[in-house]
Amino acid sequence: MGEHPEKRIGKYLLLKKIGTGGMGIVYLAQHAETGEQVALKVLPPELTRNPKYVERFRREALAVSGLAHPHIIKVFEVGEQNGVHYFAMEHLAGATLRDLLKKHGRLSVPEAVQIMIPIADALDLAHSRGIVHRDVKPDNIMSSEKGVFKIMDFGIAHVEEGTRLTVTGTIMGTPEYMSPEQASGAAVDRRTDIYSLGIVLYEMLAGRVPFRGETAVEVLQMHMTRIPESPKLINPEIPGNLAGIIAKMIEKQPANRYASFRHVINALSQAVPEHMRADIGATVREIQPTAKPEKARREPRVRERVILQTSSSVRLALGLSILLNVVLFGLFLRASSRAPEATEPVRPAFTISGQMFAPPAASDGMLFLGAEDGTLYAHDVKSGTTKWVFKAGDKITAAPVVDGGRVYVGSWDRYVYALDIANGGEIIWKVNTGGCVFAAPVIADGVLYVCTREGKVLALDCETGREAWRNDTGSTTKLSPSIHDNALFVPAGEAKALVFHIADGKRIGELTMQQLKTPIIPIGDDAYFVTFNENNDRNEISSIEIAPAQSSTGFRWTALGRQPLSAPSPADEGSH
Repeated sequence: MGEHPEKRIGKYLLLKKIGTGGMGIVYLAQHAETGEQVALKVLPPELTRNPKYVERFRREALAVSGLAHPHIIKVFEVGEQNGVHYFAMEHLAGATLRDLLKKHGRLSVPEAVQIMIPIADALDLAHSRGIVHRDVKPDNIMSSEKGVFKIMDFGIAHVEEGTRLTVTGTIMGTPEYMSPEQASGAAVDRRTDIYSLGIVLYEMLAGRVPFRGETAVEVLQMHMTRIPESPKLINPEIPGNLAGIIAKMIEKQPANRYASFRHVINALSQAVPEHMRADIGATVREIQPTAKPEKARREPRVRERVILQTSSSVRLALGLSILLNVVLFGLFLRASSRAPEATEPVRPAFTISGQMFAPPAASDGMLFLGAEDGTLYAHDVKSGTTKWVFKAGDKITAAPVVDGGRVYVGSWDRYVYALDIANGGEIIWKVNTGGCVFAAPVIADGVLYVCTREGKVLALDCETGREAWRNDTGSTTKLSPSIHDNALFVPAGEAKALVFHIADGKRIGELTMQQLKTPIIPIGDDAYFVTFNENNDRNEISSIEIAPAQSSTGFRWTALGRQPLSAPSPADEGSH
């Protein structure tokens, strides 16, 4: 941007250039009469010839001047002299949040929340006046000499329900903090600021943003298509419920985010320890809920604000992939905004990332769902909200198991986790199983029995995670174990189940059948399972007698009725 050659603009003497942002050059200036120092924002000469930029610049000045809040930068005067448009605002001599993060890497939970709540409160006021910031990022959050953080640079803000000042086909913002709808060029509302501030909170606690790339286009595409890694995996000190708040703030679909910053503030206020709440509450206008709170490598940086004109030349540069994602995301938002015709009330719904390979677990009005990308969702059925999320190191194909206020889940990252349901999915313990946990574990008498795809079998104390015993099937295990009396039946391969004593893990028997497609289901003295018939064209339910001496006789149930089934007698061999 070209600088102004004048040494004085209006009543202000220009001292030095201190920055650029929001289509303006910012100078440290001094009032000619009072001597007071201000930050003077001036529209560059090359932009004054475009009425749209002039109008946008004036809108920023007028929008901010009407917002009286201790955490929004003050505007003293809006003016124009000889075609030079400017406005004077308070000069903050402190550092930006970006400077703070560069110095410390990441912030503690109390520090981050103490910064976050006042800024959220300030943006809530802006939203109540119909103003959406659209460029919330650490560079636009600055502290005074007394350490009071304020939001600034409303340079690409627009007024809801008013004239949109965004040029058709233009994507404006800073790539690393842009919401999916903003990245796609779709219409935005206040929830785009909620997404952006969620990314800022993520960065404050994790020390980095969730999406990084070599180019702005690459980062924009990630916002539209990728599920971010949980910040708790990067920084285990983040409470599970706080990680859940971040996850809700940065949901891909705007409807799945918090409806307003008031809800964000209420959730954050409950996510911090009791002794912090009074101090945090004193820094904002009002934290008392007005509504029932919702529950909740390489380091390339692409932080510059971008303006992507979707002209034909840039469309070629964007490439087919990004354009396809923009179109699909726009259609997705449009479809999701249509109110479906229904003859009965529509129940709350939500979406998860990736595929589900196993059914959810349910307990006390909660659903626990594992996804292909390794995310476990704790979903409140009644309210339709996700209370918290947990991110494992690899995919989850095993159904979670709920017992005693905990949810137990295994992952392909070779770990089985015990998570505290009431405390936002906090990890109580985790154990390395030595293999991928492909199928759901089972619980009996306070012991968790886990099998891995590689054939490991473990018995873990549910309370502590302490290993009681470990054994090996010698075969691939992709089905869940089952328990009958004092025996643990573990599918091994596709035509065999090994039997272990649950107390010490000693191998006490073996069942061999033609095929095994489901876990063993013990009922009375028989073990039932599903196979294919000899022609391999339909399923059959088969059974083998398993008690008291694991007889070799059994029966197969087919469309023709009950037929004898032979199975070799098990070998009484044990290993520990």
